[in-house]
Amino acid sequence: MAKENKTERTSLSKEEWEEVKRQHGYRCGLCGESERHVLLYQAHIREGKKGGQNIKPLCPNCYSRYGEGMLDKSQVRKLGLTWEIYQQWILKRKAKT
Repeated sequence: MAKENKTERTSLSKEEWEEVKRQHGYRCGLCGESERHVLLYQAHIREGKKGGQNIKPLCPNCYSRYGEGMLDKSQVRKLGLTWEIYQQWILKRKAKT
């Protein structure tokens, strides 16, 4: 995986991104919308205190809701996060804006 600037966020190669989408059945990781109907975005999901990340395919609607802090607890669990970590991440994002 190639690195992107100073954010330590990884950028997937085209082949790696295709593999991630294949593993998720070419569907949004939250609502299940098919890539046949929508463009899937690379959502960089933060994990735990170590700052690791996991990349999931999300449709535009779910991607926006994730970034705006509008997911419910069951959706957050679907992404492999705890509610507490998600809430902390949202507070940090809002403080930056």
